[in-house]
Amino acid sequence: MRKVLIVSKYFYPFESGSEKTTRYIIDYLLKRNYNVILFCLKGDSQKLSEKVVFYSIKNFEKFYDRFSKKKILKEILDTIFGFVFIFKIILKEKVKVINVHYAEGVMLPAVILGKIFSIKTVILWPTSSVNHLKKYEKKIVYIYSKISSKISDLFIAKGMDEVEIKKIFKVNSKRLVSTPNPIEQKDYDLPFPEKSEKLGIYYLGKYNGFKRPDILVRALAKMKLENRRKIFVSLYGEGDYKSKVDDLVKKLDLERIVTVNPPTRNVKDVIKNHHIFVYPSPFEPAFAQSILESFSAGRLVVCKKTKAMERYFNEASYFGLEKMDSSSLSKILDWIVENYEKEKVKGIKAKKIIIEKFNFDYFMDILEECLS
Repeated sequence: MRKVLIVSKYFYPFESGSEKTTRYIIDYLLKRNYNVILFCLKGDSQKLSEKVVFYSIKNFEKFYDRFSKKKILKEILDTIFGFVFIFKIILKEKVKVINVHYAEGVMLPAVILGKIFSIKTVILWPTSSVNHLKKYEKKIVYIYSKISSKISDLFIAKGMDEVEIKKIFKVNSKRLVSTPNPIEQKDYDLPFPEKSEKLGIYYLGKYNGFKRPDILVRALAKMKLENRRKIFVSLYGEGDYKSKVDDLVKKLDLERIVTVNPPTRNVKDVIKNHHIFVYPSPFEPAFAQSILESFSAGRLVVCKKTKAMERYFNEASYFGLEKMDSSSLSKILDWIVENYEKEKVKGIKAKKIIIEKFNFDYFMDILEECLS
């Protein structure tokens, strides 16, 4: 009996990129006759099969919400709840494998408990799978790296490659398996908007200091006036930069072309009505879910150029900026607006790459090899 415990920080309805991928992974594991247990800090089982055993901290949610507003307390709470619940699940469910999907604070208890109970632990990073077996070369360095995962994440966010991951986490090369984040491309096989005078630019993601939607807003203000008249821009998300983004739109007199929206659950409709996706983070790694969704739909994508991104995509399939700032972004947006008909083939090429190299069968074969 192959029992896998999936650990994800959040789950539906608190769903962004990694949570969607977690849901897809669960569906595929069920198809391959795994018994799946899901533990998340916040979320519910609405989108889960009845075959999945579901655990969350629902009974402690008010306590968690009250103290988790401060980031340092949140990480501590994640670790404490992670220890308690994962320990309970291991004893009750007799799991054989723990699969952690980039869950930050709950990675540490998952890995430590996995070692205590000799359970294989597979950690899925945004651009790789780090397969942790029973022995580590330097345990103290590994544990320290996990405790300081936030700092390590900053390096990963800049496009860390396999060599750098090995260096930071001291992972033996035999335990490191590179995989792209998978996506169901056919779910995003959407038509382009009907021909109109204006091109639609969109952003999907958090309004925060990591993903930096304010860079996009500033870039729009620096575009040529005649090109601004040819676009409309839609931002979707939530976060502590929301008021900053709202103020910038007003201050830069962009209200006629920019709408700042709350998060949407209907991503497909957003993509269907737009042409160009901009991911303005100066740090973000490749393969954010919104990037993959846009590639899958054949949309033009503008984002930071990273080592991980270059592993699968080249300048013929997307617009990768060496430096993501408002000036660089405004220049590339001007170029796209002026040359859209010629450049839109990039989106079609990216879509083909997604179909070939980001499909779930390929990913699940690699993951199953780690789990077996």
